[in-house]
This record gives sequence, C-alpha cells and structure tokens, in this order.
Amino acid sequence: MNARKNECAYFCKECGVRMCQHCLTRHPQEHIIIQIRRYVYKDVVRVQDIHDHIDTTGIQTYINNSAKVVFLRERPHNNINKVESGSCVTCKRVLRRIGRCTDALGPVLHLQQD
Repeated sequence: MNARKNECAYFCKECGVRMCQHCLTRHPQEHIIIQIRRYVYKDVVRVQDIHDHIDTTGIQTYINNSAKVVFLRERPHNNINKVESGSCVTCKRVLRRIGRCTDALGPVLHLQQD
C-alpha cells in the first residue's frame, strides 16, 4: 500500500483533528474540512480554502500549482541575526511583499508575545 495515501492531509475545523483520506470518508460531511498540502517539504493550505475562517491579510503568500498558499508553521532559515525592515514579526525572515508574517501561525505567536 502507498504510505503517502495514509498521510493526515485533512483538518476538520469543528473537531480540531487531522485525518487521512480514509478517515475523511467516515467523517460528518457537514463539517468544514481543510486540505493540508505540501510545498517545499512544509505544510501549507490554499488561501481560498481558509479565507472565510482566517484573516490572511499580512501573511506572506506563495504560489503552488497556480494557487496562493500560506505556510502553517514558521519556516526555518539561516540568517536569524539579520533583521531588516519588512521582515516577519516572529521569525525575522525577509518578506517579499508588505506584510507582517511568513506563516499562518505567526499572527498568533506575535499576539502571545505582546
């Protein structure tokens, strides 16, 4: 059996759980399900899938298979001491566009630091 098909690539907003495609078929259909995708070996979600649930304004977006995506977690990088204007408020990574964070978790972490 292909192990990739058993990845927990779906998230139920109501239950707060990740699930595989097999569990998804047994899950209540009225629940809001968000598909978690992979991009550069990290978990991402499409902006169009979450824009009704999370304000993505100020989060750095990337293009993956012609769709805008946001990273779910902070992206590690080597230049940790390099802080510039126009950098992420949590991980200090330089942003390509005007915004505050490089990932969807960033705004939450920034609010906890204040």
